[in-house]
Amino acid sequence: LCAMSEVEQHASVAAERRVSRVVLVVLVFAGILTAAMAFRTMVREFREVAQSPDLNIYGQIPHFTLTRETGQPLMLDGLIDYVWVADFVFTRCAGPCPRMTQRMAELQSVLGGLEDVRFVTFTVDPDYDTPDVLTRYGKSFGADFATWTFLTGERRRIYDLSINGFKLAVGESPDDEHFLLHSTK
Repeated sequence: LCAMSEVEQHASVAAERRVSRVVLVVLVFAGILTAAMAFRTMVREFREVAQSPDLNIYGQIPHFTLTRETGQPLMLDGLIDYVWVADFVFTRCAGPCPRMTQRMAELQSVLGGLEDVRFVTFTVDPDYDTPDVLTRYGKSFGADFATWTFLTGERRRIYDLSINGFKLAVGESPDDEHFLLHSTK
């Protein structure tokens, strides 16, 4: 058997590297294509389900008009054409609120590019959480205010919306005026 010359060995190694790069590029492209197709299918199925007349109605969100982080009013009618994700937090919360807001930020980074999706954060501490406070809070989590709205208003209306509209618990602690009880759902 003849040994390969040094030139032949170098050419063989170079050819193997080219093949490896091509295989890697094909695998990465296939993975991206598969993920994109799966996401597209998921969105299509979601829209079909959302438009189905067979959806069960478990309750309805009552009409509301609250104040956005911009100081402008927002009514429920302004959200009616969107799929929206909502949460109830307060900016002075030392408990689950920062984690909930971070999760909302993660959702916005994944779904925020969809034109029919919105994110809504309601404060349960409207006496403290003014539009300016909510703006700073949203900015601290990288909120894109084009699709993520932070709402404040009268405490009575927000609590009623949480309890009677979203069926979520909310209330004040009898021991500490700065400790608010609210659902993390």
